[in-house]
Amino acid sequence: MSLVVDEWNEDWTRLRWVIVEGTAGVVDGSDRTRALDALVAKYSQYVTMDLTRTAGAVIAITPTRVTAWRADT
Repeated sequence: MSLVVDEWNEDWTRLRWVIVEGTAGVVDGSDRTRALDALVAKYSQYVTMDLTRTAGAVIAITPTRVTAWRADT
């Protein structure tokens, strides 16, 4: 499993990305509840949603490799 996060900018000297590779699995039970609670605590727009009922699968990645790149400025 890979997770890619990038930041695009019209100014190409500001481009950057990170790739996290690892093993992934679906989180359930109390671990799922804790993950969704952390999401609600960080992002206030989720407070009014019942994520425990409406959210899809919660996936955890155990990293085995992380690669990052940024344009030189």
